[in-house]
Parts: sequence; C-alpha cells; structure tokens
Amino acid sequence: MINSNKLNGNFELTKLSELSKLEVLSLSDNALSSFTSASNSNYSLPCLADMFLKFKGLQVLDLSHNIPLSVGNNSEVDLVLPWLSDLCLSSCNITELSNFLTTQESLMFLDLSNNNIQGRITEQENNWGSNLVNLDLSNNLLTALEYYPWKSIEILDLGSNLLEGPLLAPPPSTMAFLISNNRLNGEIPSSICNPESSYLILYLDLSYNNLSGAISKCLGLRYHSILDLQMNKFYGNIPDFWVERNYGLQILNLNNNDFDGSLPKSLANCLGLEVLNLANNKINDTFPHWLGDLPRLKVLVLRSNYFHGQIAHSANESHFSTLQILDLSHNRFSGFLPTTYFRNFKGMMNLASVPMEYIGADRSYYIYSLALTMKGVEFMLERVLT
Repeated sequence: MINSNKLNGNFELTKLSELSKLEVLSLSDNALSSFTSASNSNYSLPCLADMFLKFKGLQVLDLSHNIPLSVGNNSEVDLVLPWLSDLCLSSCNITELSNFLTTQESLMFLDLSNNNIQGRITEQENNWGSNLVNLDLSNNLLTALEYYPWKSIEILDLGSNLLEGPLLAPPPSTMAFLISNNRLNGEIPSSICNPESSYLILYLDLSYNNLSGAISKCLGLRYHSILDLQMNKFYGNIPDFWVERNYGLQILNLNNNDFDGSLPKSLANCLGLEVLNLANNKINDTFPHWLGDLPRLKVLVLRSNYFHGQIAHSANESHFSTLQILDLSHNRFSGFLPTTYFRNFKGMMNLASVPMEYIGADRSYYIYSLALTMKGVEFMLERVLT
C-alpha cells in the first residue's frame, strides 16, 4: 500500500508485473498523472481493464483520487480478475458504467462515488453486480433508476445524483439505503416495508427529494437506527410507530416537511434515541417534557412549529441530562423559562473533560448535520458532536 502520499508523474505498472501473487494494490490519494502497463504506452486516460491484465490474483484495488480513468477495455479479451472483491475508483472522472463490471463475479465492494457517471440503470443495460454487498454510486449524474441488478446488496448509496420519478424500493437484502439529494417524487412505496425482507433497513435516508404523502405505519415497524426524511413534502400526523420499548432508533429527522397534529407519545419508548429533529413543520402541541426521560437524547430541535403553552418546572434532576443541543425558537411558548432545566443540562457542561466523538462516528454511512437558529440567524453545524 502506498496510498495517501504525494506521488506524482507516471506510475509504471510494468515494474509490478513480476509480482504474480500481488493481492492488494492501493494507490489512492496521490497525484499520479499517468500509468504505463505492459499492454499499452503511456495512458493519459488509462483503461482499467487493460492495465491489470497480468494481475490475476488481485483481491483489493484502490485507485481513488488520482487521474481520470476509463473502466472500458481496449483489448479484444475481456479482463476477468477472479479474486477481485474490493474495487475503489472514487473521484477518477469516470463517465460511464462498463461491461468490465459484468465479468467481475467475485466483486463485493464497489466505490464509484464522486465521478461523472451518466444515464439510466435499466434491466436491459445494467445486468451486473449480482454478488455486490456494498455499492457507492453517490455524487454522480445518474438520471433514472428502473431496476436493481444487485440482488445481494446490503449497503446502497445513490445519494446526490439526478434521479427522477417515483422511489423504487431497494432489494430485500438492503440494510442501509441512502438516496438523498435527488429529484424523486411521489409516495414511499409500501414494498419498502416488505415483511419478507431477509434483512431490516437499519439506515434509511430519503432526505432532500420531492417525496410526499402520509407516512405509512409500517416504517416504524422496521426497527430503523436512522430514519431521515427531511426536506420533502410529507404531511399528516406522525404515526404512533413505537408501541414497544426499544433501543434501535438513534436518529429521527423529519425537518422541513408538513407534519401536523401532536407529537406521538410512543417516542418515549425509543430509549436509544440520540437526535430528534422536527423543525419546520406544523406540529401543534405543548412542550414534550416526557422526552426528558430518554437516557441518550443529545439533540432536540423543535424550531418553527406551533408548540405552545408554558414550559413547566421539572422536579426530576435527570430530565434531559444528556442533552447538548436544544432549539425551541419560532414557536408559541409563553410564561417563564424554568431554570431547573438549565441545571439539568449536564450534557452541556464540562465538555472539555469528556472525550468528543461525532454523532454518526460509528455509523460509517451517515454523518449528521444540523441547522440551528441563534439571534434570529440560521446556521449549519456540519457535524454534530456527542
């Protein structure tokens, strides 16, 4: 591995050709300008399939964050790397999905994020990746998703593309489904709650789309760890999802929708809840003091709703003791602000003596950001500390 250095210029793969048992090659995060292999001259736009014809034993290949690549094949023989399980080509300016991928039957992890891959994913044109477990196609230019060829997928990231049309439920094996920041519309399909799923969708991120409709109660039965529906057009009451006590749900983000009614009391059963963001909705309720019993709650954002009435004193000194961020701005609260709550906010005290970590630090596929209001000005916290 020689990744994350300052290597530049031409890299001669011919010098590695005698390493017939080479299994792992990582050249990521360098400044290489070209590659030379035995089957080509100096490539300004190297073809991955041609460069690695002699490296049949490769299991892990990472060329991310280097020169632009083509995953096509200039030779007449299809390249098959029979042991290749991990392929990382993030930020290589790749423009299309290639037939090269269809021959890599052992491939389980594929990172094509931050490229310029365009077009549609259809059953006729994209029959590849049947054994993929983890696929990252985020930050590309994909416009339509009509079919999932990845029948064994567990982690699927399609965020920040140009996907349009209705949301297509992921394969039943999916555990993490991230498809935020696209142009999807319509309602959440009932098939996303498929009771026959072999796994449960633990991380579901549908944020920053144009999805609409009421939320099906089945979403609350899937035991999500993270449910992010912010910046859509969902409406109606937030269902009483959580009828049983559980530690599964950690982050619930419903910010910037059209939810109304009162806050479901079943949230008190979510004993693992760390972040609750309900900002910019039409929720009409009194202050949810009962949330103070949640032992891990760190972020509570109720900004810009119709919460009203007095915030009563709390006799329980452990109420909201883990809270670090509280935003009640732009509501209709009245009366005095009880000082007892400030004394309870032990999570906001003596942080210098507590090791800091990011919310989401142990959740590799989700980083939580948060908009807060201070003195009438909204600003963004890109990563939230716990």
